[in-house]
Amino acid sequence: MKSVDHHKEAVKTETSPIPRIALSMQELADSFGVSRSTVYEWVDGMLLKTFTIGRRRFVSMEEAKALATRLTNR
Repeated sequence: MKSVDHHKEAVKTETSPIPRIALSMQELADSFGVSRSTVYEWVDGMLLKTFTIGRRRFVSMEEAKALATRLTNR
């Protein structure tokens, strides 16, 4: 049976009428080319603000952009 990567399907937003407002921790790690552990280190070091829905933790797109700016200005 062929394996389907549902994670990749959920990330596709170019055809979605609703703009993306947040990334999961794994999506942020993938976007920045780092591990999830590194993302959690940023959270622990107060470089990154997150929010939870149920048991899942997310980063707003605005916060992700601000983090990119902070990291490039170091």
